[in-house]
Amino acid sequence: MPSKYLSNKEGRLLTSEEIKKAFVFGSGGLAKEIRQYILDINPEVNVFFVNDYDKSALTLEGYDERRKSIHGSVFGSGKIDIKRKMGNEIRQPYLTVVHPASTVHGHINHGCIVAPHAHVGYNAKLGYHVLANYGCTIGHDTVIGDMCVIGPNSSIGGNCRIGVWTYIGAGVMIKEGISIGTNTVIGMGAVVTKDVPSNVVAMGVPARWQKS
Repeated sequence: MPSKYLSNKEGRLLTSEEIKKAFVFGSGGLAKEIRQYILDINPEVNVFFVNDYDKSALTLEGYDERRKSIHGSVFGSGKIDIKRKMGNEIRQPYLTVVHPASTVHGHINHGCIVAPHAHVGYNAKLGYHVLANYGCTIGHDTVIGDMCVIGPNSSIGGNCRIGVWTYIGAGVMIKEGISIGTNTVIGMGAVVTKDVPSNVVAMGVPARWQKS
């Protein structure tokens, strides 16, 4: 796997040099960071924002015309509910963004964003539209479900299983071999030493959970 790339999934994959136009769906700080990741890979890409995701934003003047020549789009929100809504309603070729300062030894699906200094371990698998944020570590043979957000400087041990639509907060530590269910939130700084079920919020050291 190359150390840096942009790719899309519409027919053949485009190389980072071929991608010249991209949309970021979002307008907050994360969206701006993702724009910079794209420019770090290829400074010649024209990156357009669709502000504060709203279905009406898709009809903004100029958007429909620009989208005809767009090479890919990326989700610029770390909120699971917004990402889910985008995935259901936006039909675009999605970019996969792997920053040159990251390391990837596993498999990532399209729409993923791997931020600077993130590490994806040997044989780890990231589902569609996973955000692996700055400085996070995803251990060997770990499987991350679609639409998950892995917070900055978090650490997930080897052989873990993370369900779809799950949010892992900043600085979280997850012990090797742990399973976390679907649509679950792990709060910032939590230390997870036991399996966590679906549809809960887990916090603390060690992490304890309650129904969300």
